[in-house]
Amino acid sequence: MTSDELLNGLPRSLSYPQVGMDSMLAGVAASYGNRIALMDGDDHLTFGELHDDALRIATWLRRRGVDHGDRVAIAMPNNIWFAGVYLGTVLAGATACVVNPLTPPATLAEQFEDFDPVALFIHPTSESALEARTSRMELVVRAPGTHTSGRGAAGRPDSAVPLVDLLAVQPQPLPACHPDTVAHLQLTGGTLLPNHACCDDRWNPPPDAGAQPCAQANEKIEE
Repeated sequence: MTSDELLNGLPRSLSYPQVGMDSMLAGVAASYGNRIALMDGDDHLTFGELHDDALRIATWLRRRGVDHGDRVAIAMPNNIWFAGVYLGTVLAGATACVVNPLTPPATLAEQFEDFDPVALFIHPTSESALEARTSRMELVVRAPGTHTSGRGAAGRPDSAVPLVDLLAVQPQPLPACHPDTVAHLQLTGGTLLPNHACCDDRWNPPPDAGAQPCAQANEKIEE
């Protein structure tokens, strides 16, 4: 680099290749598939298993009608299941709406009214989120309490689909996502009121792919 391109010995700007989340995950899984990606107590997932779980969850969501621009609420703690659910939601082209699983149902209902999600992922520690469901949230998926108890475990006898059912789905090719599609939408803590924050995907899509730009998503919520 020339002196004009440096500031205090560092590059004035950085250029990153526009790599899709799907390509990035596939590349990591191919290169480091047997390495441990996540640990939760005695449980762990390799990069290959995490990628596979995300693809299966994304395939299930797409089959159930979840499409680009739809929002999926995730009311789960930071456990070993969370990463697969989050990445699977994004790979499906939907917007991951992460909520605090300990939020009281009344407050959570207000957040769901803002997000307007079509699906909900819950955990045994966030059962109260069911009380805040809106009429649009027809899809409910329950993650198990632990990783080892989840695979092959029977689901509870209610309307919630056990996450293990999603992990048994055969992955299928997924459509590319528009780079301006909102990938993450979350309420951040504010001094007086919570604020909305969002991040877009920055994937490599076909030029005619549909999308809901981040700015439009914010406008919709603030109305």
